Amino acid sequence: MGAYNCRLAKSVTGVPCGPTGEDGFYAEVGKHFPYHNKSAPIIGKITITDDLPGMHCNLERVRVYSFDDVLLWEGPLHNLEGVRYV
Repeated sequence: MGAYNCRLAKSVTGVPCGPTGEDGFYAEVGKHFPYHNKSAPIIGKITITDDLPGMHCNLERVRVYSFDDVLLWEGPLHNLEGVRYV
């Protein structure tokens, strides 16, 4: 297996869906996840790591964790619209 590469992100955003974009994906360290649910867990860490090889290059995977390291969301980086790094 290749070298393990991990970067920390401050926030990640997805492509808005719905008629006014209200269903877009958004996760930010220190905010609730999902952000519109004020009783949801608070995000403690967002990581970007190596994933499987793709058609043209190696892909990357995003993971969103709570402060107690519970995985809240996981998905491929190429499905998201933007990443803001620490």
